[in-house]
Amino acid sequence: MPTLAETCIPRKSVFDRARRDTVLNLSDLLQNRLDIDYARQFFEENYITAGMKVLIQKSFDRLSGKQDQPSAYLLSQAMGGGKTHSMIALGLLARYPEIRHRLGTDFQLGNEVYTVIGFDGRESDYPFGLWGALADQLGQKDLFASLYTPLQAPGVTSWVHLLKNKSVIILLDELPPYFNNARSIQIGSSNLAEVTATALSNLLVAANREELSRVVIVISDLSSTAYTDGSLLINQALENFRQETQRNVVPIEPVATQGDEIFHILRTRLFETLPDNAVRDAIAVAYAKSVEQARQMDLTAETPASFASQIRESYPFHYALRDLYGRFKANPGFQQTRGLLRLMRAVTANLWESGKAQRLELIHPYDIDLNVQEIFNEFSTINPTLTEAIRVDIANFGASHAEQLDAKLGGESQAQDAAKLLYVASLSTAQNPELGLHDGELIAWLCRPGRDVSRMKTDVLEQLPASAWYLHVSNDGRLYFKNVRNLAATLHSYVESYNRETKIKELREYLVSLFKPIRGDVYQECLVLPNWEEAQPGIEKTVLIVTDPFSVTGTSQQIPLHQEWIHFYENLEYKNRVLFLTGDRDTMEEVLKNAALLKAIRTILAEQESEHLSERDPQRIEANRSRDRILLSLRSAIQQTFSMVLYPGRSGLRKEEIKFVFDANSFNGEDQIREALKQCQKFSDGSGNIESWISKIEDRLFDNQNPVRWRDIKARAATKPDWPLHLPRFLDDVKNQALRLGKWREEGDLIRKGPFPKEPSTVSIIVKNRDETTGVTVLDIRPVGGTKVVYEIGDGEPTTTSEVVPNYSAFETKDLRLTFKCIDENDPGRKSKIVRWTNKITLQSRVFEQAGERYIELLAIPPVPIYYTTDGTDPRIHGVSYEGPFPIPSGCRVIQAIGKKDDIESDLLTRDIQQITNRSVDPARSLIWKTKRFINLTTNDAWELISRMEEFNAIGEGITLYLEFPETGGEEFNYTAPPGIKKSGVELRKILEMIGSYGDTPNITLSLHQLHFERGQGFLDWVNKYRIAYDFDREVHQ
Repeated sequence: MPTLAETCIPRKSVFDRARRDTVLNLSDLLQNRLDIDYARQFFEENYITAGMKVLIQKSFDRLSGKQDQPSAYLLSQAMGGGKTHSMIALGLLARYPEIRHRLGTDFQLGNEVYTVIGFDGRESDYPFGLWGALADQLGQKDLFASLYTPLQAPGVTSWVHLLKNKSVIILLDELPPYFNNARSIQIGSSNLAEVTATALSNLLVAANREELSRVVIVISDLSSTAYTDGSLLINQALENFRQETQRNVVPIEPVATQGDEIFHILRTRLFETLPDNAVRDAIAVAYAKSVEQARQMDLTAETPASFASQIRESYPFHYALRDLYGRFKANPGFQQTRGLLRLMRAVTANLWESGKAQRLELIHPYDIDLNVQEIFNEFSTINPTLTEAIRVDIANFGASHAEQLDAKLGGESQAQDAAKLLYVASLSTAQNPELGLHDGELIAWLCRPGRDVSRMKTDVLEQLPASAWYLHVSNDGRLYFKNVRNLAATLHSYVESYNRETKIKELREYLVSLFKPIRGDVYQECLVLPNWEEAQPGIEKTVLIVTDPFSVTGTSQQIPLHQEWIHFYENLEYKNRVLFLTGDRDTMEEVLKNAALLKAIRTILAEQESEHLSERDPQRIEANRSRDRILLSLRSAIQQTFSMVLYPGRSGLRKEEIKFVFDANSFNGEDQIREALKQCQKFSDGSGNIESWISKIEDRLFDNQNPVRWRDIKARAATKPDWPLHLPRFLDDVKNQALRLGKWREEGDLIRKGPFPKEPSTVSIIVKNRDETTGVTVLDIRPVGGTKVVYEIGDGEPTTTSEVVPNYSAFETKDLRLTFKCIDENDPGRKSKIVRWTNKITLQSRVFEQAGERYIELLAIPPVPIYYTTDGTDPRIHGVSYEGPFPIPSGCRVIQAIGKKDDIESDLLTRDIQQITNRSVDPARSLIWKTKRFINLTTNDAWELISRMEEFNAIGEGITLYLEFPETGGEEFNYTAPPGIKKSGVELRKILEMIGSYGDTPNITLSLHQLHFERGQGFLDWVNKYRIAYDFDREVHQ
């Protein structure tokens, strides 16, 4: 790709600093200081704009008398906009016919020499006024002699006498400042400004007379606000002219404010030689490709075709120069075209003198070396308020924020170029100016062949606002420079106020939040940057110590740990209860810097919160973005700094490299350390065969002791560096499992490991059901440690010849006492434990009348002797043997009875005789409902019973559950509550749901023999709501 140095040759004047500062005044022309040689060079180096062409052609048409053209022209543009330049061009062409051919064949100007006179308003001390100066240049000064003392404005006739039948150009330049100054000069009751305005008005009217048909008047005005009063007087004169002649002064814009005319001017003025269109096309295509690549990466919305077209038109300048120039050209004091020419002369000279032109294909708006004093000065005059921004953020011999960012990114100039583009886009001082650029615009204008913009957004546009002090973000997302310190500067001032201890405190709090133990299995405490005295590992407490990184030299086996921590570890009793998080890179200062920034941004956000700043406020939005960027930088610094976990090993501390991964929404440092230690087999989550763990503990922690204190086992796990880390309770969990499996036995605070002699076999007995009317009880018999169960009725010890239990799951008996024995047929010598089971005696009573007399009948189930009393005494002591129903003695108030055989007794039966005649439920007393209504309930009835139990707070007893799962092939589950075990409706529901979770929709069979009510009212509410008839004597017990 051809470079600027290869294709373009600047004019020598570009490198002539004396000429750069030369500003032509109209007086140079009027005083004949511009000769024919100057005229030739002038048209060699200057582009004739469209406005100049109009002025030249119309003026010459009037001078030559060819066409009736307007007599007066107003050049109106801001200072430095080409007005004086256009006047000089017209004057040189009028004086020197031999140079007119340089304009080309489009112009027919003839060969006549024309007179040029004029007035330069900067020559404010001329004693005879504007009219005297014009008459003097025509050699007719005395014609206005009567108008000099005192100064009086020539009338129309006087002007006609002066200019009659002459072909003359009158150039009136810099009148606004002249008028401003003339206001201070009193002339009678008026002033020189008013008199001059009258003279100008009369001149314009006179120029419209037939006698002055070849007089051309050219006036310059200023469209800025610097000389408002002077411009107002010009406008008054022009308005008088319009009213008297019904004709207007023709306004001409010397340099078009829109379009590419400015590029033509710059090319003509600055370059002697430019390449042909083929070179321009090649460069335009290369830039378009660069933009297309950025577009494909979704970095800009600019279209390559439009980009290429504009590059062709603006070459050798980047077209963005025109757009950015358009923003600041109207700044007060900036001399528009003249100022831009001076500016670009300095920039172009610097590019060629520095050799940069040998590396560039175009002159970009960011190719401004603001470290060059001359260029710095030129830009400083455009907007002086941004000079501090230049030195702090953009260019300061390597010390600015953009330069430092480039150094950090590898030494290119992407950040500086972006900052300079934003600076040029921020120069406008107009009201409601368009300032700054969107990301897409900025990246597009930074695109050039060979430049990689893929990381421009992340590396520059996200980082630069975080470091630059004067860079702001507008409501619509534009980045721009402003002479007000931004959030980054505020952050810097806060950070500068923090001492090292404050930064360490902030970092400590942040790292604790990252690495605090949540699971608590690999370590139980996290200490960040502590003193060694603070670290207190314990038997069941592993401590993670986050320490300063320590750079090591020598072998890779050397541990990156400060000497005081190495000494701490060497003298530590529980060496297996400490971990170190550290690194071997000296990057701690970067971590502390970002920790300080985090504290600062949190302070700023808290201040905004206290001021009730809306979340949509630009300041709040920028602060939140800054916090996110700071967190990203802090996490990146932490990732680079803390890159190693040191853990105990057989031969001392070992190291495991770790690269923390920060998720967008969360970070769990504990989990990542846990995984790293798991990979190197230092940590175990306790998974695996429990028997293998039992063996490991016996082999490595019992230390050939048996039995051993359990506390010593835990101490050895904390002391031996080769023992894995695990959850503190894990050893206790293994111990409990070992005890259940019979691998170990507990002897006080000692643990003894097996093998042990076999435990005696035994029998498990559960009452599944009992018929209260017959006394028949259904037992669930299970052999424990054996293969079969034999039994004897009564207390006799069973032998191998005794009866074998015929049905283990449903063994029926109504005997009062049975003795069982479990036999291990595989080990005839194994001892057996004798198990005795005792049945329950139930007493029932019935009161009836016979021959007008009340009798009471007693019944024992199963049948056993009954003893009773009728005087309220205890039948166990004073009871009479019951032989059959007997009449209730007169005056008897209570009958008490007990069933007894051997050492087995029933519960005491008490009958209140006085209440027998009118038996009813007492709502306030507790009540037992013994009934067969709830035996073998199927699924729907079972759930209904449970719901009613929950509704009336009833507690069930004598419960059996049977569940069958058809979908799993008919698998069955049985549940029997032992005697005395009661369950509420809620508890029964939980049992069914827990078992039912094994499969879908089991078939349920529920049996329940009695319900307990805390108060009789609950029973009454139940039976009354569901209209249940009941037998008080047989079912209700209070």
